[in-house]
Amino acid sequence: MMNKFILLLFTFTSVLAKSQQNGNDSSFVKAKALFDQSRYNESIAAFSQLISQQPELSDAYFYRAHAETELALYQKALEDYNQAIRIAGAKTNFLYSRANCYTELGRYEEALADYNAVLQNQPKDTDCIYARALMFFLAEDHKSALRDCDALAELYSNYPDLYTLRGNVKVELRLFKEATSDYSRSLLQNPNDTNLYYLRGLAYFDSESFKEAITDFSKAISLKSSEPDFYFDRAKAYCAINEIQNGLADFAKALELNPNLSYVYLERAYVMADQKKNKKAIEDLNLAVRLDTTLAEAYFFRATLRAEGKKYKDALADYTQCLKLDPKNKEVYYERGNCKHEMKKFLEAIQEFNKAIALDSTNADYYYARALSKHKLRKYQEALTDFHLAIKINAQVAEYFYGRGNAYLALGQKKEYELDYKRAKELEKSR
Repeated sequence: MMNKFILLLFTFTSVLAKSQQNGNDSSFVKAKALFDQSRYNESIAAFSQLISQQPELSDAYFYRAHAETELALYQKALEDYNQAIRIAGAKTNFLYSRANCYTELGRYEEALADYNAVLQNQPKDTDCIYARALMFFLAEDHKSALRDCDALAELYSNYPDLYTLRGNVKVELRLFKEATSDYSRSLLQNPNDTNLYYLRGLAYFDSESFKEAITDFSKAISLKSSEPDFYFDRAKAYCAINEIQNGLADFAKALELNPNLSYVYLERAYVMADQKKNKKAIEDLNLAVRLDTTLAEAYFFRATLRAEGKKYKDALADYTQCLKLDPKNKEVYYERGNCKHEMKKFLEAIQEFNKAIALDSTNADYYYARALSKHKLRKYQEALTDFHLAIKINAQVAEYFYGRGNAYLALGQKKEYELDYKRAKELEKSR
């Protein structure tokens, strides 16, 4: 699936305006003109020739670094920024540009050090505050990103793209309603921005405001009808309000635009299964795993549906594939155990439940399932121990008490059996 957040690209306009101009050198002027015309490769060549003649000209390194940045040659750009700083010292615009480069390279601690140095000298530099906020966002330090966004809003409430970024940050912090407010403010500045409608739609969806989400996805579609994800997410919103036919139509449109989207088949499979159309759901899951053999969720769901249809061998094959992709998935071991229990392979079932419990010893269902298999093997005392453990973790499940009651009965402890059955019936009535 495409990235749900449209990351904002750095621009260097303000930085270049701050940079020293070497107007006395015609070679510098020519190289700079090539840069201004977006002829970056030629500009790099021209600055390289100038550097060979004047190896201590800091601005030549600085502008060559900018050209390299435009071509995504970040490591080379970083080397040139370092040279510029070595020659001219830690000038504000040099540090700021190097910080942006560090951010692009994912070297966030070094980027932070440079941004902080800039802001120590110029604490109200709005470009730097925004860039640092974006860096924090990329580094997944969302609370710090929000703090910088809020500070920037105080200094310059109409800073371009501020509210889009803050909306993205709030989504990551699960402040979905606040995020929709920020996207709305950004739309006041950019009323025809397709991605903003899409982002706000996603935030509405996450806040369970499904009708508002549908409105925004529809607006995005009206502005750009060729994007399959807009239909995909509107389909999910339609299904969330039980407008299934509209949802299915949007899934179909998304696949018409791009028939290779495995996640669309997966999501439609869930809808089909909810409609008790397991055969169609499995058909979609077959397509999903054909397109993406690493889609563990699709194998797991197909296994679940196959197990429901009592096709346990096929289900086990899918669960095995899940484990190849995710060897520590406790739920897979649990479901494999359930399949083997239904196949009357009780010893093998117990082995699967053991693995699930080894990964998570706090799940009452795992102990309960193992107890049932032990009971089938007439290991009643061992089964009783597992029923005890399940009830100790969660004493609000009637089935656990029925199971333990049966174990007591098998062991000849009729009084305990009667007490557990009484408790089970009380729990059933309170459901």
